[in-house]
Amino acid sequence: MYKQGDILLRKADKTETFWLSQCLVMQTCEIEDGLLRKYRTLYKKTVRACDLAKSGQYLPDSGKGWRWAKVNGSFYYAYDNIPDRKPCFYKSKLGTLNDIKQAYQDLGELSKGNLIELAKQSIVNQVVELYDSSDINYYQYNAEVGFNKEKATQLMMSRAWCVFVKNTADNDQFKTLGIKTKSEFYNVCAELIQPLNLEGLSVSSGAYLRNKVDLFPTTNTLAQRSAIISGKYNNTNAMQVGKHKLVDTETGEIINVDIHQAVMFYAFMAVGQGTKLNMRQQYESFYLPTMQDFDLKPTGYENYTRILRQNGLKLLTLKERHGADWYKKSSLAYVPSQKLQFAHSLYCADGSGTINYRYYNKKGEKKTRKLYVLLITDVASSKIVGWSVADKGQSTETFQMLDKAIKMAMETSNYQTMFEFVSDNHSAYTSSESKDLLNMVFNKVRNIQAGNSQANPAELQFKLFKNSLRGLSNFGSTSWGVSIEGQSNPDYINIDEFPTYEEAIMQFYDIVQRWNETKRADNLSPNERFEHKNPKCEAMDKRVIRYLNANHTKVNPAYMRGFIKVTKSLGGYNNTKEFLFELPDPIDSMEIIEKANHYKSAEVKVVWDEENADLYSLDGKYLMTCQLAQRAIQSQAEADDANENALNYHLARKQRQINRADNFTESVKNAFD
Repeated sequence: MYKQGDILLRKADKTETFWLSQCLVMQTCEIEDGLLRKYRTLYKKTVRACDLAKSGQYLPDSGKGWRWAKVNGSFYYAYDNIPDRKPCFYKSKLGTLNDIKQAYQDLGELSKGNLIELAKQSIVNQVVELYDSSDINYYQYNAEVGFNKEKATQLMMSRAWCVFVKNTADNDQFKTLGIKTKSEFYNVCAELIQPLNLEGLSVSSGAYLRNKVDLFPTTNTLAQRSAIISGKYNNTNAMQVGKHKLVDTETGEIINVDIHQAVMFYAFMAVGQGTKLNMRQQYESFYLPTMQDFDLKPTGYENYTRILRQNGLKLLTLKERHGADWYKKSSLAYVPSQKLQFAHSLYCADGSGTINYRYYNKKGEKKTRKLYVLLITDVASSKIVGWSVADKGQSTETFQMLDKAIKMAMETSNYQTMFEFVSDNHSAYTSSESKDLLNMVFNKVRNIQAGNSQANPAELQFKLFKNSLRGLSNFGSTSWGVSIEGQSNPDYINIDEFPTYEEAIMQFYDIVQRWNETKRADNLSPNERFEHKNPKCEAMDKRVIRYLNANHTKVNPAYMRGFIKVTKSLGGYNNTKEFLFELPDPIDSMEIIEKANHYKSAEVKVVWDEENADLYSLDGKYLMTCQLAQRAIQSQAEADDANENALNYHLARKQRQINRADNFTESVKNAFD
């Protein structure tokens, strides 16, 4: 009985060739995979090197037996080149050429629609292979425009699609997919891209896609990354206030305000005046008449007040409006003081049941269950670098288990580059939050095709590991549904002798240590093998490490006067510790924060440890890193070089802020004059 994909028809050089799948050949001719592998190697040697270099998926016809091809990851054999000699008569077993033609027609493979669907699947598979997780890191942390994790992932996909489409179209490789024209190729790709709604690659037609990739750089990763960032970001097309800066007609100096800003800032700051008008009065009695005098269209009152209420701007204007003393006490960055005190090439993951433990179910019945464990293993060394266990009575992988195991693996790998990760298609590895986690830690993340567990090295790693458990008194079987030889004799199993859930975890810790320390056939243990690292290893981005391991909170720095203040509970009533982190620049930092939040809020997400704090916008864009603030002393009796330097540093920091505020005031005066 023939199945879809068993027979392919290839038309080339005005000839038709029928190709039969390896599965069909093995079943019909009763031939082993190993023998076919040998025949493929022998046939390849009969093809001239120059012909081999020009071949695509289908090897040229050398006249020898077992001509083969590899299409969409599967092997096919040319019917005309299958031997028909005694004693096997392979070709006769497969039927006549007319039989093959009839079977092909019955399967409906002559339908162009089926060929297009095969081509689409091949295209998607090839694009996925081009995904580069380092693109996500670039768009989040290093691009000129910051993107959150979702948009950064879409941009990674957009670059992979552009690279594939451009290279395939420029080299006419689309013909190997069964697509005849370049125009048809663009249309097929556009049909695949359009439903994805990708950032930087919103495609409506094949013609649009063609125009897009024509301008896409052929090489240079940085140029490719920049090419797909939309020009809509950071443009000033819709800006009314602040778009056209003023120029000093005498010196040619560009003043950092426009005429709208000069008037509204002058009125708000009440430059050189003791009395202050409220915003409504400023707007109606000063701003509107002045704009009328200059024959300019004024901005609306709502926008007027929104601009003047920006916290970053307040740090520049409030000194003149409210006076130096008030500014020093409420807005000026201060000198913090301390309390009076004297102080890590390929990784794989899989989950399975291991040793047995005893427990009581919800009905109070004594039961036994395998300790379900998720293992992360370094493939080259076989070292278990991370693991976590399922909750008591549970036997499935979860995101929480993956999260714990990944963090352990990072620590075991000394927080150095973890290049690639492979797993099966369990939701613990394919859910959106799992993908976000894995893409943040590994340079490349991939999943095996469904039903192809042999392609997952974790299957072998876990099998070897569980075989090492044989002989333990609480080891029941190597896996579920295993043959009788892989099971312990139930006549001699006593549940009461099994460890508890907690004891089983402690036992498993010792088992992992023993596995990693046991020498193998090469007289090296996994621990010793693991020391031989990829020369491209380098330290992980500390911001990524902090994001996964450190504390997360939200604060509003608008009233923290140049610092980020967070607290940590030490346990017990009212037992907390305060941490103070320094904004790189009180004024510029507030502008960055408010701009990231579209000037709607100054609230930020803070990811911090005891040394640094990373600030993110509310939608997840990285903004900046703040260092732990140096603290000055309160008593000279506790003075040392460090806190003396801290005092001088913060005094200079305060003065820089005062100077900027004074310079801004002077700029406003000059602009107004």
